[in-house]
Amino acid sequence: RVSLEAMRVREEEEEERLEAMRREAEAEATRRMTPSKAAAGEENGEDEDKRAERERLAAEKQEALLIAKEEVARKRWLDEERKAAEERREREEKEEEERR
Repeated sequence: RVSLEAMRVREEEEEERLEAMRREAEAEATRRMTPSKAAAGEENGEDEDKRAERERLAAEKQEALLIAKEEVARKRWLDEERKAAEERREREEKEEEERR
């Protein structure tokens, strides 16, 4: 039987891993969106390809953030469900022992 504490530790480790992935995806998207010195030197003469690429990267960043947030929310929900099930089981075991 896996203890509730062990489940919590695993859940926290998973959340930390997901948060690290989210930060990494955000940093990568930000790095890719940062204009080069040559592009920064250009005044409003940015070509359409560069603008489209920057917009695509911004959309990827938003999508990665949304996916990470959804995953963290799902993990939290699962953790709450596990905790509730553990508490129910412990309560039922206690009631069963009291009946004996």
